[in-house]
Amino acid sequence: MMATDEYLQKLKQFKLQYADEYGIERIGIFGSVARGEQTENSDLDIYYEGKSLGLKSLVRFPAELEKTFGMPVDVVRKHKNLRPSFLKRIMNEIVYA
Repeated sequence: MMATDEYLQKLKQFKLQYADEYGIERIGIFGSVARGEQTENSDLDIYYEGKSLGLKSLVRFPAELEKTFGMPVDVVRKHKNLRPSFLKRIMNEIVYA
């Protein structure tokens, strides 16, 4: 299990490699990993701002993240229909790469 800084470093590298392909403008982590409370059973919660993805990219994007981190990943994209309470929680926890 990595430390939060190690996840962020890998996420920075991911952004550099895939920003154009997936239209990533900003990307960060939230949840237990961002708080430094991750366990061996934790997944990685990722929030990103960028373009809306087509079906193929929508499947490939989280798969590439899971391959990069070797763990389950939940991906949330900024959009107008996010519940305000959920977005507030993300904004309170997020650490951008």
